[in-house]
Amino acid sequence: MGGDEIERAYDEVPYPGSSYTSTHPDRMAVLATLLGLTPAPVDRCRVLELGCAAGANLLPMAAELTESEFTGIDLSAGQIEEGRRTIEALGLTNVRLEHLDLMDLGADFGQFDYIVAHGLYSWVPEPVRERLLEVCRRNLAPGGVAFVSYNTYPGWLMLRGVREVMLHHTRDIDDPRERSDEARKLVRFLGEAAVPESGPFGAFLTSYGERLDDQWSLTDQDGGALLRHDELAEVNEPFWFHEFAAAAGRHGLQYLIEADLPSVTPSRLDPEHVEVLRATAGGDLIRIQNLRFTIDDPSALEDEARVAAMEEAKSKGETLAAVAGVSLGAPRSISESGGFSPIRFDNILALGAAEFAADVGTRIETGELEVRVQVQVVYALEE
Repeated sequence: MGGDEIERAYDEVPYPGSSYTSTHPDRMAVLATLLGLTPAPVDRCRVLELGCAAGANLLPMAAELTESEFTGIDLSAGQIEEGRRTIEALGLTNVRLEHLDLMDLGADFGQFDYIVAHGLYSWVPEPVRERLLEVCRRNLAPGGVAFVSYNTYPGWLMLRGVREVMLHHTRDIDDPRERSDEARKLVRFLGEAAVPESGPFGAFLTSYGERLDDQWSLTDQDGGALLRHDELAEVNEPFWFHEFAAAAGRHGLQYLIEADLPSVTPSRLDPEHVEVLRATAGGDLIRIQNLRFTIDDPSALEDEARVAAMEEAKSKGETLAAVAGVSLGAPRSISESGGFSPIRFDNILALGAAEFAADVGTRIETGELEVRVQVQVVYALEE
């Protein structure tokens, strides 16, 4: 699929906008600091997002960090225009969106303290993947940090089989909406037809079907857009972690850590299991010395966080509705992240492999542990 075809696909069916807390420069700065680096101050930094769509991820950051500068590029002219209209409506002056092919982004585009590439690496051809890493190397300022997500093995092994079945089942359907609808129906049928003897794969089909149903419930107009641009995309290439780390290294980039810190710390494992991991990983085990954060039973705190998250979602919804000249109605759907097997890595990278030591002794003072939940609420709009 060439650039023109990709642009047309996203113009015809825009990718649903969303914000990803793992891509926030504050998250990247904290993780880089824990590992002994000195990232740029978040309140005065330069951020570039590759594949920004209409800016749903970038614009909230710009609204929050008014002294920082934000730039987004995307191949879809339609989504860039939509994002520019939103920027104008919100009166933001520290963010710009450019209709630009990643392959045409040169050194003269400028340097950035943080680069974000969410949902891009696995969904573009190999030359574009190489250019993405080249941009991270060339356009990151000294001490810069990059976020790159991609589909990963072994988590994607079962899902890849389901993807192939969906592609075959819908091979003669040209209409993109009908194609995603039929693929969803197939997954639902396979999940419902699974018997106990189906084992883990039957359970996976059921869980995956529930995930697709959740996606459909999150958007009023077109619930299949995520499926079309993700699992049914013409290019969708998962990678083993060592493959991605090696590719980054060829471009002078050093893998730092996952954006989700708890996922790479052994605090929930028994000591004997930690020792097995150390023996198995050998020198490749990344360690952060003197770190151990844990809460025995976070359920009560999570309930408090849910109440706060709902109040914040309502407040932001009312503000955006007022800008659009409409009123916020009742919630149409509410969902909370979690419950599905991880199939994607969110990797944090930095410049200069030779300058980074994973075994840095980082001192952590006594403080507070944050409990966070992420909810997504779809509201009705009223004239």
